Amino acid sequence: MMMNNLFSRNNIIKALLFIGAVVIIIGFLPRKDTNTYHYEMGKPWAYSLLTAPSDMPIYLDTISARHVRDSIDASFRPVYERDQNIEKSAVAAYATRVNNTESLGLSPLERNRLINTLRTLLESGIVDQETYQEVKSGRLP
Repeated sequence: MMMNNLFSRNNIIKALLFIGAVVIIIGFLPRKDTNTYHYEMGKPWAYSLLTAPSDMPIYLDTISARHVRDSIDASFRPVYERDQNIEKSAVAAYATRVNNTESLGLSPLERNRLINTLRTLLESGIVDQETYQEVKSGRLP
């Protein structure tokens, strides 16, 4: 009688549920999949490189950033200085030439575009090809 009670349908279902729960819990337990590295101080690294999958920027606090900016500004030596008087006179002379030359057949909108393009070029800065190549290659004049 006791044997029949032990192997009853309810007890078998409870035992199977218990075993299933144990299997599921064991399946979710963490495993040791990580590599263990053995290294010695003063010896070269014997394993592949350990690099992060992405770069993490390190931002300076306000005081450090200001200190870096001030040190750069203190040692900065400009290559060229901009003369705005020459720029204004060049734009004025060009505007006079474009506006007085009717043979070009330009509308007032096109004339203003040409003058603004020259102004933009002069604001960016114009140097000869040799100086540009020196600046581009890192050898400042």
